[in-house]
Amino acid sequence: RLWTILCTQYGVKVSAGLLGNALRDFPKISGRSIRQLIRLGKFMADREGVEVEFAHIKRAAKFHDFTELLPEPTAGEDRA
Repeated sequence: RLWTILCTQYGVKVSAGLLGNALRDFPKISGRSIRQLIRLGKFMADREGVEVEFAHIKRAAKFHDFTELLPEPTAGEDRA
């Protein structure tokens, strides 16, 4: 629901593909991080003159060091 609200707030068209991929690839992401991904993804898409696609969101994630995007540590492994 948060993805939909923030996409609407920033004028990003919410497609089923974008939403489904975002929920799949970023299951534990915080609201603040979602906002940053949407804003940066929109900026990238606007520069290209196209609608925001999930590829823009995915590329935006590479520019941020979100701890939510790290894989879960396995037994005995520390995230540090």
